[in-house]
Amino acid sequence: MRLNQLRGWLHLHRQVLFIAGGLFIVAGPIGSVFYLQRNWPHTPTEQIVLVGVVATVAAAYLAFLAAFVALLAFIVADESPVLRVELNGNPLNAVLNVHVAEPLHGGRRIVGPAAVTIRLVNTSNFSARNPVVRLQITGVLLNAFVVPWRRQGAFGDGVYLWEGGANVSIHGGMPYLVPDFGLAGGDSWAGPQITVSVEVVAEGFRLPPHPVAVHVVQD
Repeated sequence: MRLNQLRGWLHLHRQVLFIAGGLFIVAGPIGSVFYLQRNWPHTPTEQIVLVGVVATVAAAYLAFLAAFVALLAFIVADESPVLRVELNGNPLNAVLNVHVAEPLHGGRRIVGPAAVTIRLVNTSNFSARNPVVRLQITGVLLNAFVVPWRRQGAFGDGVYLWEGGANVSIHGGMPYLVPDFGLAGGDSWAGPQITVSVEVVAEGFRLPPHPVAVHVVQD
């Protein structure tokens, strides 16, 4: 998750990085020459000391330059998309409130929210093709989800899959709204504790299963 956030930040601020790095590369030598012209010592001992300092600064400058060039090469070569995932209009670290009512089949009937809405926002300049979303939900029995969502694995495993397919491409800088995943209705019920994780995969992008905090609210 942190790597995807870093890549997204680099893509978003790469023009600023290019300008700042270019100014530093140009200003470093010019500033050094200007400083030496104004502050060059007159005694041999002080000159030797200053030469040592200049050599150390020059080595650090070259190391920074090499690291900056490597970073620029990474930014230019990295054409992978970066997706920000939102759940019901909130970031993944927000709490998802699931409302339940009267007892049903050993749990309580789910009355809200009607659906889980997943929004994929492409924060990079490169398209995210063939997106796939996998939800893993435990502590519930769900009967309200419909195609194009499908249950993955055996009944009761709590794993649900949406596949965008080759016809879905999330362009750079654009959002994409995944079809709603039905939560309430169809005699869906929940126990006292629910766990949810979200996994998103696209060409060049992967968000490993990310846990979502869930609060069961009894109406």
